[in-house]
Amino acid sequence: MKKIKQITIELIPFFVAMIITTPLHLATSNITGEILSTVVYILILASLFKIRYTKQEFKIFLFGAVCGLIVEGWGKILFVFSCQKFNSTLPVPLCIPIVWGFAFIIMRRIGNLMMKK
Repeated sequence: MKKIKQITIELIPFFVAMIITTPLHLATSNITGEILSTVVYILILASLFKIRYTKQEFKIFLFGAVCGLIVEGWGKILFVFSCQKFNSTLPVPLCIPIVWGFAFIIMRRIGNLMMKK
């Protein structure tokens, strides 16, 4: 029961970020909504690192961001998974690599909690 509580606590920042950014994506389909979403994710991620940062987490974040950019870009460019239109220099919205890096950190933290005895 204690592990479930700890896992839930680890997921709270991610769900808060999703709850805040979903209306931004739905209300605005232009570059402003994309930039606002990106800023929200960066602020929540920075506060997460400020509260508790373990060694090498920034490297995990960067790895997740690169993996996310490759996977999402690959799907967008080659397989046309999405018909979404946006104005970005990347093949995906700006916040997507940040969200992937964020998810990698959350998965690592939850994995560490699950492996503890």
